[in-house]
Amino acid sequence: MSLCASNQVQCWQTVLCFEIRFFAKRQNVSRNSMSPSYYIYLSTFLGFPIFALVVSRYLDFGRSKKYLTLVFLVFLTHNFLLFFDFSLKGEYADYIILSLEYFYFCLIIFFLYKSTNRLTTIIRNIGSAIVAMGFLQGLIGILLFIVVSQDFEADKIYNFRSNGRDYQTRRYSFGFATLDDIRYTFETYRSYNYIPFERLINETDFLGLQTDLDFREEGFKVNIKDSLDRQMIEFLSPDGRKVTRQID
Repeated sequence: MSLCASNQVQCWQTVLCFEIRFFAKRQNVSRNSMSPSYYIYLSTFLGFPIFALVVSRYLDFGRSKKYLTLVFLVFLTHNFLLFFDFSLKGEYADYIILSLEYFYFCLIIFFLYKSTNRLTTIIRNIGSAIVAMGFLQGLIGILLFIVVSQDFEADKIYNFRSNGRDYQTRRYSFGFATLDDIRYTFETYRSYNYIPFERLINETDFLGLQTDLDFREEGFKVNIKDSLDRQMIEFLSPDGRKVTRQID
């Protein structure tokens, strides 16, 4: 069976679409190797390629094309929102959708094995290499997930309200025995009352030994203030020490 040009374009768009980093949004999960994110990670890179291979053998691409196109448009819309820093509220919604996108990507790549067209062969080989590298990453992640996922797990959350708007700042830390310092990343999101989305408005990094702020203090706060025609985010320690950054 050969695929028409429009289907080849759709498959190529899928490859480009998945170039967006899988863990595009850090999640608020407990520091536990057996957390839901661990199972999503393993299912995505180890389970979904095998499942997609099985499904591709029994699913008729021609009959399913309109449904696959609809799913593609949903995923494309999701990635479009992520590109502009909008993400779904909650801990695992984006993880699950990105995981399903990877399954879709694997399914399309395995469908291409039914075509002998030169262009689809090139796309298929590139896609297969990506799937193989993902599978290898999944195997490595079984043992190293705790280390590589440190800064994907919020260890502190600051909820606050400023100028009638709701915000949430999540703190992530990354440190290892061989590193001299700990990196703290603060991501601040604006949330909305009537839609299930939040928007990343600022990301600020600190090195623990190179700042006067003490992030371990219980009274540590984050705030947003208007200054002339721009917004500023403030990181405040209880003793009055403060660091200010401009929100782009």
